[in-house]
Amino acid sequence: MKNNENKAPRPKFDKGTIKRLFNYVKQGNKLRLLIVAICIVVNTIATVAGSLYLQTLIDKYIVPLIGTTNPNYMTLITPVTVMIGIYTVRSYNNIFLHKIYGKNITRNIEDYS
Repeated sequence: MKNNENKAPRPKFDKGTIKRLFNYVKQGNKLRLLIVAICIVVNTIATVAGSLYLQTLIDKYIVPLIGTTNPNYMTLITPVTVMIGIYTVRSYNNIFLHKIYGKNITRNIEDYS
């Protein structure tokens, strides 16, 4: 016997609520909203690229050096530099997002409360 009597009803998806919320966010900030959307995509790509590249770095460059008597660490310079670049893009992107949009959202919320 299923115990469905104790479950709360699921709320229905309301497109109007999403539209009102989106209009509130873009209110006077269409350019900023576009920049934030681009930054979110860049941040997502950098996060995934960092994770996948870390796997490649370990499998192709670090593991082969483990069993050698005289490992050549110079082969790690390029992959580690790429890794630093990926995480630098991600970090600056997050800082840029906070500067451009974070403070404005806080100010808008304070104005309406």
